[in-house]
Amino acid sequence: MSCRFSARSSGYGGRSPRHALDEEESADIFRVEKTSKYEGAPPEMKKPLVLGGYSVDGDRKIIYDRSQLQFLDKAFLSEEPMDVQLDLTRGLEEAIDYKGESQESFENLLRWVLRNQHSLVSETSSQRLSLDILCMRGTLKQICRSPYTPRDSWAIHVAEFQGSFYIVPAPSEPKADPRPTGRKPKRELWGNKFEQYLKGDPDDILDPNKEYRSVLKLSVGQFSLLFSPEVDCADPDLYREDHKDMGAFVLVKALRDETKMNFQFYKQSRLSDWWLDNKLVGIPRIIVGHFTQGGIVHSIELLKTEELPALGENEWDPNVYINFLVRFLKFMKQKVMEDTAAVYKFERRPMGHIYCSKLKKSDSVFLPLWYTQKLFTKEKTGEENTEAT
Repeated sequence: MSCRFSARSSGYGGRSPRHALDEEESADIFRVEKTSKYEGAPPEMKKPLVLGGYSVDGDRKIIYDRSQLQFLDKAFLSEEPMDVQLDLTRGLEEAIDYKGESQESFENLLRWVLRNQHSLVSETSSQRLSLDILCMRGTLKQICRSPYTPRDSWAIHVAEFQGSFYIVPAPSEPKADPRPTGRKPKRELWGNKFEQYLKGDPDDILDPNKEYRSVLKLSVGQFSLLFSPEVDCADPDLYREDHKDMGAFVLVKALRDETKMNFQFYKQSRLSDWWLDNKLVGIPRIIVGHFTQGGIVHSIELLKTEELPALGENEWDPNVYINFLVRFLKFMKQKVMEDTAAVYKFERRPMGHIYCSKLKKSDSVFLPLWYTQKLFTKEKTGEENTEAT
């Protein structure tokens, strides 16, 4: 077990005056304030730069090529809403179970870094990457959303290695699966099935293990971040092999009619979530399929990322997300630099703030030795794929 911060519950209500004062004075707490505290013009956030990409096959093996890159059927790229009849339950009895997990995805990013380290080295030092932070998009989204999601909790581990900060989700206790077979309910694969229709191959056996991931460098404020989000589809008319941005790609989402009818939730949660997905990656468009309770997509609409805040009707402010992210990253860097040999835990508690604690040595190893021992060396990484991106 990791060391945990010794303060009592951090909920906003029911605290004693002494407890509240302790929280205010503690240098190990990043306070999550009201959203109004993060309004205003954010630091400059440049369009993400594409550094490369890689595929993951059905066995969850990384392949340094574009074999899993998928393209949209142009029939679904209409600027006007489309009426369709797409059955999301079609062929799901043959679907393959998903076998991936977040630690594996982060380690695949590290494998890509090892393979391409020659192009990532800092101009000032051959023993340092030209990147401040390596992480995953899902982690960034959790941090960004914190001011708007007071009931949510999350925890990350952070460490400095050779001048860069590495962020991974903190391990959590596995939850027991009440289903005897351990298989996902077919309903959870409806989003994947919708993607299949848009790619024009709905009769293929559905295998959610296959992925294509772009490796992106995002510069925001004083920080440069590297992450590798899974991307859904590309527009065949716009895609170029030497692309440096994500303008040709499209996010694909399936939305239940009941969700759209809950207008408040739709505007507050779904639209903001899609905006974050695309803003962090630089994808300009979203295809949304609206489906019934029985899994029939009856209409498709094409949305533009830049228009989502207006559709949210002031339920959320994009600047809040970016301002909060940058302020937290500054706090995180300051804490980790106090002891660069340690691993730190940052924990967001429900209805509370973000608590920083230093982990015990027994819990403090999350960068694999095959990475730390081979970074900045000329030794081969052992990967046998010949095509790199």
